[in-house]
Amino acid sequence: MNAAKRRSHTQRVNPDLSVPRCTLAHMPSVRAGTDLVGPLRPPIDTSADRVAVAVWDGRSACALRSAARMSQETFAEKVGVGVRTVSKWHQHPDSELRPVTAAMLDTFVENLDPGARRRFSLAMAGVSITALARLDESDWLLAAAADASLDALSRSSQVGPEVLPDLIQHVMQIARGYDSASRTAAFRHAQAMRQLAAHLADTTSRPSELADIYLALGQLDALMASLAFDLGSWEAAAQLARASTRYADLAGHTSLHAWTLGLEATLAFWSGDGHRALDLANAALAIAPAGAPRFRLRHIAARAHGVLGDAHATRRVLEQACDDRDTADTSRDELHDVIGGEFAFGDARAAACAGAAWLRLGRGREALADTQRALAFHFSGAAPTSPGVVHGAGVDTAAAFLLQGDVTSAECFLRPVLELDSDPINCSLGGRLDSVAELLEHTPGAAASALGTDVRSWLSCANV
Repeated sequence: MNAAKRRSHTQRVNPDLSVPRCTLAHMPSVRAGTDLVGPLRPPIDTSADRVAVAVWDGRSACALRSAARMSQETFAEKVGVGVRTVSKWHQHPDSELRPVTAAMLDTFVENLDPGARRRFSLAMAGVSITALARLDESDWLLAAAADASLDALSRSSQVGPEVLPDLIQHVMQIARGYDSASRTAAFRHAQAMRQLAAHLADTTSRPSELADIYLALGQLDALMASLAFDLGSWEAAAQLARASTRYADLAGHTSLHAWTLGLEATLAFWSGDGHRALDLANAALAIAPAGAPRFRLRHIAARAHGVLGDAHATRRVLEQACDDRDTADTSRDELHDVIGGEFAFGDARAAACAGAAWLRLGRGREALADTQRALAFHFSGAAPTSPGVVHGAGVDTAAAFLLQGDVTSAECFLRPVLELDSDPINCSLGGRLDSVAELLEHTPGAAASALGTDVRSWLSCANV
């Protein structure tokens, strides 16, 4: 496929449309949502007979005391610690407990009666009422509605005709609200729904219902994997992605299987392992349905080739993606077209992904064409995408300008992002800004030095 054909396929906005160099200044500012549940902790494995906590901290210990319905004094005596220790857990909920104390709490959990064990499981998964009070009215109403729906599902003794649609609605809510909600709150929401889905799987013996529940479990694991990646816990993300793959296999859902392999490939190229990323992307392409799933995977492969420094292979796979894009117009994919949100991969995301691949290769001109195209898609409304993708494309556009020695234009795209609150849990944005900071360090001039200082200051506040 020649370059002219590629341009005709990929530029699906008005060909006269251009992005003014300071257009990014008009993009919406997005602040991180209220952190309802504290720092990310590895998921809890909950079943009818066992509740395992991977990392004990003050918050989880206090949740255990509440579930046991004991006073601080009684709880301290039963666990084998001092009352002051229990009081400290309430004062410092984010503090991680010592291994010996964690072992004592594990023993306490093992001896809980079934009712207390169930209350503890739901307490660890749910959203506290005091946290809800910190939300604005509209968010509070949505959170209360979600909490009511979750509670109704948790009390279902069997899988009925109304249960699975409710479960799917929660999956869609998490996927579509991916960039507007707190990542940690979204993770907890997904974790709660996952525990309930696992409970439902234990209550049915019907193969058709079980396949649907396995699919929901796989989708929830996939969303948790993506959230864990954005939260900076790449090991947890990889484990969750593999779990999602297993459930996709159980459900016979190749699109989800391919999606999670693509996420694993993304983890690999972000860590600098281009060969593993390419192997995973190719494995996913071997099973992916035609259309949107393959369109996404081609762009992930392009980024892997970028990490490996292969410009020719990057261009080739992006040209192949054009044919997949055409197929996507006439084929329907459940993840992309029905659930959407984080599972969707449209033209704006594709352009942003291609731009990032060219940046990795140090090809400023090609990168700039794609990153500006991503912004054009967004601001024209032709392919609206999430604010997170827009911010990332803006930072990548700045990097492309820097590769061409244009500090003034780079600053125009960086300033709106630097005016956002420093987000300590936006790993992707922080990684992009860190690359820009390195470029600025090697760019001569006082303007580049001052801009680099501002970028490093933002990163320092975010602890990236």
